[in-house]
Amino acid sequence: METIIGKSFKDQDVVIDDRCYVNCKFKNCKIIFTGGDHSLVDVQFENCQIMITGLASKTLQFLHAVGVLPQAAVPMPQLPDAGALH
Repeated sequence: METIIGKSFKDQDVVIDDRCYVNCKFKNCKIIFTGGDHSLVDVQFENCQIMITGLASKTLQFLHAVGVLPQAAVPMPQLPDAGALH
């Protein structure tokens, strides 16, 4: 897993999967999570959007279906296939 330390991200699409972010700042970013391994240590988010797709999206759909998460908790927009993000 790649480790990124002390970096600031602004106005970018940032894929979280397969990375460890330590002491990083994210401002006005789209944070993309597809369900892969990741680590977030002492990170800050300011005005960011979270995009959940791929296997992570399927997990949320399952949790909604079995009633663990209420439908209103996380809107489930149609998202592009995870392969299109890499």
